[in-house]
Amino acid sequence: MFKTQQTWVPNPLEGLKAIALQAGFTEETFMACLNNKDVAKSIMDERTRGDGFGITGIPTFFINGERYSGDYTFDAMKKIIDPLLG
Repeated sequence: MFKTQQTWVPNPLEGLKAIALQAGFTEETFMACLNNKDVAKSIMDERTRGDGFGITGIPTFFINGERYSGDYTFDAMKKIIDPLLG
């Protein structure tokens, strides 16, 4: 999903629907999910909660209280984590 953002972000509704259809949704179940007010509230509640931690994008990781945002490779994360393992 993140690797293909450039193709679906210009038309997010159709782009996300295409992704959902690939994942086994029908158009009806996709629209039902999209219109589910409880799901929308849960997403917004999590976003607000994330704002409180200073999260401005995804992915964001917290390791020992330090925030790491962006596209970290396995090797980059390993360099951060390994010294903490002792």
